Amino acid sequence: MSGLFTELKRRNVFRVAVVYVIASWIILQVADVMAEALTLPDWTLGLIATLLILGFPVAVILAWALEITPEGIKRQKHVDRSQSITGETGKKINQVTVILLAVAVGFLLIERFTQQQPASESAVESPTEQSTVSAPDRSIAVIPFASRGGDGADDSFAEGIHDDLLTQLGKIGALKVISRTSVMQYKDTKKSIPQIARELGVATVLEGGVQRAGDRIRINMQLIDAQTDKHLWAETYDRDLSVTSIFDIQSDIAHAVSRALKANLTSDEENRLASLPTSSLAAYDAFSRGKLLLPNRTTAALKQAEGAFREAIALDPEYAEAYTALADTLSLQVDYSGLRIDDYLAEVESIVEKALDLDPLLGEAHIAQATWLGYNDSAAARESYARGVRLSPGYAQGHQWYGNTLSNAGQIDKGIAELRIAHELDPGSGIITSNLAEFLHQGGQAEEGWALCNELVAQRPAYSRGHNCLLTLAWSEGQIVDAIGHNRRTLELAPGNVLLYSFHGAMLNELGLHEEIASWFAAQPATIKGNANVRAGAGIAFYYQGQHEKALAAAREALEIDPRSMGAMSLLAALDLDDQRNLGALEALSSVFVNLAGADPEIDATIAEQAMLLSALMMQAGRTGQAQEIATAAETTLRHMHGFIPFYYAQALILLGRESEAVDALRRAIGNKSMGAARWNVLASPIFETVRGKPEYRDIFAAIESHLAQQRELYLASLGSH
Repeated sequence: MSGLFTELKRRNVFRVAVVYVIASWIILQVADVMAEALTLPDWTLGLIATLLILGFPVAVILAWALEITPEGIKRQKHVDRSQSITGETGKKINQVTVILLAVAVGFLLIERFTQQQPASESAVESPTEQSTVSAPDRSIAVIPFASRGGDGADDSFAEGIHDDLLTQLGKIGALKVISRTSVMQYKDTKKSIPQIARELGVATVLEGGVQRAGDRIRINMQLIDAQTDKHLWAETYDRDLSVTSIFDIQSDIAHAVSRALKANLTSDEENRLASLPTSSLAAYDAFSRGKLLLPNRTTAALKQAEGAFREAIALDPEYAEAYTALADTLSLQVDYSGLRIDDYLAEVESIVEKALDLDPLLGEAHIAQATWLGYNDSAAARESYARGVRLSPGYAQGHQWYGNTLSNAGQIDKGIAELRIAHELDPGSGIITSNLAEFLHQGGQAEEGWALCNELVAQRPAYSRGHNCLLTLAWSEGQIVDAIGHNRRTLELAPGNVLLYSFHGAMLNELGLHEEIASWFAAQPATIKGNANVRAGAGIAFYYQGQHEKALAAAREALEIDPRSMGAMSLLAALDLDDQRNLGALEALSSVFVNLAGADPEIDATIAEQAMLLSALMMQAGRTGQAQEIATAAETTLRHMHGFIPFYYAQALILLGRESEAVDALRRAIGNKSMGAARWNVLASPIFETVRGKPEYRDIFAAIESHLAQQRELYLASLGSH
């Protein structure tokens, strides 16, 4: 045995084995780097490792059987021992070993340095660039895919694939998936993966590319650990271009990501990932085109999106997701483009029913249903929202709308919790950020609400929703001059939003500039004059001036335009209560807010004003029991809210005969800066008529009048400075 060992040593077999192992390790390190740069398939490293392992015994056998001589490589049996130079060869191999060891050590040092580097970089970043959320292990951001094609159509196709994959991953409850709005800022970014992950608060990042060539599609993906900047998984898909192939690839990617992140899928999640939404490539293209338009929230973009979804449905009448998206688009047009709810409510109900018939497990369809249920049945809407977010836990917009609904129903803490989930899933969404800020303010966390609004405007100064956020907070605190400035800036950025014109009219009325309303209204284009709430605002100016017949005419004109106009119904109710004559306000409010007029009324903060006026009208009509039921429900729902709401809470207390508590509520409101629409909701409100002359109320009314006078002076001074 000792003779064999001596011979192995003489023939440099051990030295060759050591060199081979070190060289193989270096080759694998280089291959790992190159595989990432060249986006090679995941099996590439495995193949190289297998070949190197198979080569090891070959190298050992060749070292035993062959020898290097001055004349070249010869077989050992043909070399005379006296002329052998294995000793010199051994010295050269030793030198090669030292060099390879130095290279290996260099690799190790570089790897350790690069792993530590992100921490040192973050230490010098500004606070706004750092995530304040520790990234959970099963969190992921899917950054926009590179389009390998050469035209805009390929770019849109890649964006559609990206959006759909986010939807697929969002169905997995065990994953935190950052929404599309927040990741789109990283399209064509030069930022590193660790930096992107820190900013979004995630542990992993999925990146890739999409190429469409004729009837073929090629998609390559890689999932990267943000801490180590190493691949957790990678794959390249090369398939025939069809809807089936696209969704099969997306499902495979979702499963691969789940396995890599050790996220267990439920049987329902498995079924949803396996479902094929449509078999029509043209319908899929139209649907993707519409989805990409939705985030813009402009009148033109929403109308184009509606057309794209209707096209998708025409191409595939069984496309559940297209029906859902169409329902959402119509809902957004009510909010952003002034569509009349009654013109679309019946159609949307049938659209949502069709979507749920086609796919009862489609969470987005339940959320779309909840949005429209909210116009008539808040409790049913909340139930539908809850189902929707359970089925689609990664759907940020669903959590947002559910949070808004809970907050408005008086469940402010639960609502804010849902909005925080939405904000975590989509930290870059200005709409979600502003909603969270507004309800934090309404929930008594004003400082955080203001900070979020100001941060949003600082980061995106040309984004209208940020300025609208500041408008809402300033208006609710009675800072009317600031609110008018924010409203003016919002209008510059979003001139198609007709609601902003009604805000302007309401704020001028609050300042007591009722004469200006007529000239302001006359100067507006027909599209603005034709809005019911703007028309009602002009009528309220007549009401303040005692011109009740003109005010009544304006209210009726506005209700002809839109029977659900909040401003018109409120004006008609105020006139009815003031003049104590039946003008139809009780019937108008009862027909719109059916649940309020029935048993067990439920109050939502969005209709608090109309609910209190309906209660007062019922009291006037002798329906005291119903009136007190509404007021009791309002007192329960509104008691912990700030902003505009405390005045309605005080009205409920007045209607319940609890006048001393109403005094305390009003004083708290003034102390908490809850001064929004104080002239309309307190000084001019018919509900306070019974207590207006009482001593305990005089200082409250005087404080409100003094505040409004100061705001008026500031506004007039600002006009003179321009």
